[in-house]
Amino acid sequence: MHCGANFKCCDEFDGEYTEVKTEGDKAVHYAKAVCKYCGHFIKWLPTPENIDRTVKRRQTIKKILALPEVQSAHREFLLSINELRKLSPKQTTYYDDLVKKYI
Repeated sequence: MHCGANFKCCDEFDGEYTEVKTEGDKAVHYAKAVCKYCGHFIKWLPTPENIDRTVKRRQTIKKILALPEVQSAHREFLLSINELRKLSPKQTTYYDDLVKKYI
């Protein structure tokens, strides 16, 4: 990724970027962020569906963690995945089981 804390692709770059959607059925990425002044690639952007899924998961985790009956091992797991963008299949299965148990 090209957008570290001190990243500056051109003199006008102010941290804002333009979203450019990728084209074609076989596109690996949803869209890319490019400098709105010089067009330099900054980073790949997630799909809106992935953002929504992550936000919903974090809200659900917050609800579960607020319950006093949550076992410590379950609490540790939920805290460990809370900031992840994407879960592994194993993590997803375990997370889904916890949601069924507590919600």
